[in-house]
Amino acid sequence: MSWTSRSALSAPVCTLLLLLSSQQSHAQWFVGNLSDTTNHADYIIITSAANVNAVQPLAAFRASQQSLSVVMVLLDSITAQFPRATPDSSVRDFVTRTLTHWQVPHPQFLLLAGNVNVVPSHKIASSLAPYFGEDSLMIDQWLVSGLTQSQEHPTPGMAIGRFPAWTAGDLSTMVSKTIAYELMTTSGWAARSIAVADSADQGVFEADAAEQQQHAEQRWHDTITVHIRANSPAYKTRRQFLSLWSQGCAVMSFVGQMNGWQFSRDAYFTIQDIDSLATGSPLPLCLTAGSQRFEWRDSIPMAVALLQAPARGAVCVLAPSGLMYEAANLNFTNRLFDYFSQHPNDAIGTAWLSVIQQQFDDLEQRRTLFGDPALVMKSSTIASTGVPGAHVPSEYALFQNYPNPFNPSTMIRYGLPSSSHVTLSVFNTLGQRVAHLVDGDMEAGYHEVKFDGTQLSSGAYFYRIQAGSFVETKRLLMVR
Repeated sequence: MSWTSRSALSAPVCTLLLLLSSQQSHAQWFVGNLSDTTNHADYIIITSAANVNAVQPLAAFRASQQSLSVVMVLLDSITAQFPRATPDSSVRDFVTRTLTHWQVPHPQFLLLAGNVNVVPSHKIASSLAPYFGEDSLMIDQWLVSGLTQSQEHPTPGMAIGRFPAWTAGDLSTMVSKTIAYELMTTSGWAARSIAVADSADQGVFEADAAEQQQHAEQRWHDTITVHIRANSPAYKTRRQFLSLWSQGCAVMSFVGQMNGWQFSRDAYFTIQDIDSLATGSPLPLCLTAGSQRFEWRDSIPMAVALLQAPARGAVCVLAPSGLMYEAANLNFTNRLFDYFSQHPNDAIGTAWLSVIQQQFDDLEQRRTLFGDPALVMKSSTIASTGVPGAHVPSEYALFQNYPNPFNPSTMIRYGLPSSSHVTLSVFNTLGQRVAHLVDGDMEAGYHEVKFDGTQLSSGAYFYRIQAGSFVETKRLLMVR
């Protein structure tokens, strides 16, 4: 029976065993007991019966080209065998079962093939909502995080990615782009990392982009930093930037203020610009720091639009689903690039999982992998032609701590244009010093220090820096 004719069958019939040349590829639709201890898989795809034709080519590709044992499971089968009040809890119960009772080695990758209309995510209320407005989030990581729901900060048990497609047609596009990318022959574009730096925030975005590129060049040696500040030597017009993107790169990173529809308050790159990218250009991994609310069908965000654009845009996007602090984003990106340089043959999902497990907090669970977690990023070796950014600020600066509000710890960042003696302390509202964080000579550049308020009560505090003649104070808020 052909896949075309089988796609017309009802959901119960689609749960029957369908082998894709199973003796050779080990890709199949699962039937039977999902709790059986003899079950085994390297790669699990969860989707609906309506997406059979769309997702099958990727399952067959992963099985035949990477020798992965691929199992495709219908959401209906999961909810029937793991009945819970909500389907997201059913998925989590199923994933936990695979990590605790299936044969070892346990599954490495989980792909949610479709948006929340096909496979649910998990909604959580943000602790930042009282201070920044509505920020409740859809968190895919919750589906694979930890082995119990009692952990305060459970880390993911496997790499999870999502194709955020609302239709089978869009899913087919995402699958086709992924396979085409994997089969593509590399050339100069595969050695290129492009970082686009916003002009706001006292030059910190430009400095962060430069720092990112230092980590990126270990894997992608042609690092190009683009500034949107018109008087910068690294400035490119919007048209020039679109042309640069269309030439291809392995990684495209947006460093600055961003939402679901545009990068920078200057609208340097918008969701409409995706249509202006060259068709057939090599597709990058995109890294963004701006919220991408993928669960809203009436307002498709940039991350989704980049993936569903045929033959252009991006092949994979790493982005938060809610508010993200730039310093936290920089730390994550640097660790990710370091991992890529040390493990060039590992999949994007493996890299993401390793970085998350090294340093996990509430902010990290916001970061969604839009794309196939088994995708292996391209790279090549050519000489660097990039424009380096400034690594030293032009003036003294004390930045707002992140996260803020916090519990129990937060990071404080400051910049020094020259070597200086620095004192940095935290005070309560009575002016009493409660923590002494820095007291010594520091080199020029950007610095970061952790403040742990475990022993303090909830409330407002102030942190004060003195470096040479520069003195500044900012407010932070601890909430238990």
